[in-house]
Amino acid sequence: MRTVSEFSRPELERHYAVLSRKMELMRAGADATPVEDGVMRTPGQWLHWLLEKDADDRLAAIGTIFGSLEIASECMSMDHKGFLGQLQQTQQALQRLAGILDKDGQEWAAETANVIRNIIHGTGG
Repeated sequence: MRTVSEFSRPELERHYAVLSRKMELMRAGADATPVEDGVMRTPGQWLHWLLEKDADDRLAAIGTIFGSLEIASECMSMDHKGFLGQLQQTQQALQRLAGILDKDGQEWAAETANVIRNIIHGTGG
């Protein structure tokens, strides 16, 4: 490997220009705007944050992000959001059922059967 003194001035200027351009490209899109507490960083703010960290911190952060993406992917494939919606519908149906059971007379039996039938068939009541 050559030492700096072994390069000519034009060679050093070319290398400097290439390195400067690479640094410029690497930092393109980075946003140094401070992040307020409790606010999610923008992609540009994440890039700036990562570029300011040492290699170990960058790799740890990227590992955490990948872990979160894996969890999010699992939630999407298992339709957790849809399942939560179904649970909410069931909860509402059970609340209506509790209201029906508080009624007097024969009216509650038909309404109760209808709500239970809807819960079983997934319409939520």
